[in-house]
Amino acid sequence: MMDNDAFAGTGQDRDYSGGVSLTVGGNRSNGPSNIFGDALDGLDQISGAEQWYARKTTSRFQRVFQIGMNLFTPENKSASLPIREDRPYANLVYLASSRYAPTQNGRHFYQSSLVVGLLGTNVGEFLQDTVHEVTGSEKPKGFENQISDGIELTGRYAVSRHTLLISATHLELNLIASASLGYLTEGSAGLSIRIGHIPKPGWPSISDYTHFGSQPLPIARPGARINRTGERYWSIGFGTRFRAYNAFLQGQVRDSHVRYSSSQLNRLLFDAWIGYTTEMGEYRLNYSVRYQSAEISHGPSARDLIWASISLARNPQ
Repeated sequence: MMDNDAFAGTGQDRDYSGGVSLTVGGNRSNGPSNIFGDALDGLDQISGAEQWYARKTTSRFQRVFQIGMNLFTPENKSASLPIREDRPYANLVYLASSRYAPTQNGRHFYQSSLVVGLLGTNVGEFLQDTVHEVTGSEKPKGFENQISDGIELTGRYAVSRHTLLISATHLELNLIASASLGYLTEGSAGLSIRIGHIPKPGWPSISDYTHFGSQPLPIARPGARINRTGERYWSIGFGTRFRAYNAFLQGQVRDSHVRYSSSQLNRLLFDAWIGYTTEMGEYRLNYSVRYQSAEISHGPSARDLIWASISLARNPQ
């Protein structure tokens, strides 16, 4: 999957500037297993999420592993000195493990995710420089002022529940509730509507309420096979979230030249998205445009975020 504000057609290069991720998934019997999957299982036991899988879901849960990066930049990239009135540079390189499953009646879908990553690496600067060199635009000069410059360990644990409210031939309505603790600490709720040739059962698509990546969703439903008629549907949604902490703006323990205090941020945020998914043989392609209300409360950086995502997934044979 690739996120970029340029994909949204706004002509802007700022705030959530982009992200890229590669996701691999499988069922419980043949999915990949590593230390992150084991750590996620341990957190699920501590949080009580393990009871979802043991008591409420089918045995057909899947695991997903993801490697990726998120990149944030200010609007002014020509300044080498810290820009106090704009959002700071920030980038996260991460590994994520996700576990998800439906209930027996298919009305609910449970997910838990663990992300372990590094803030403040040179990866974001390298990729940004490469893109600007290819496009012939000016390279950013202020990455020395990024959040946690010099590398700092970070992480995030999240749980979510999708509830199928309406399931008709060409219409589906889902209620989504989630909470996370870590570099993004928040609680959220939203509604997702899908219209068209919808996959059955109604597993969430890549456009259903993902936010800044790093919370991998299903790339294929357990037991799914290629739908010869082809999945083609629109996904429209909106939601709200209460964000208690954002390391991309507030930093962590390591010193950062530009960072915002809690009093400078809006805690209640609003989201919206619209996307289209089409299935082409064994592949599924999704394009989504996303919106988030301003998190910074005052100054020139108090602006809404708009970006778009493009994802390509391969169905199992």
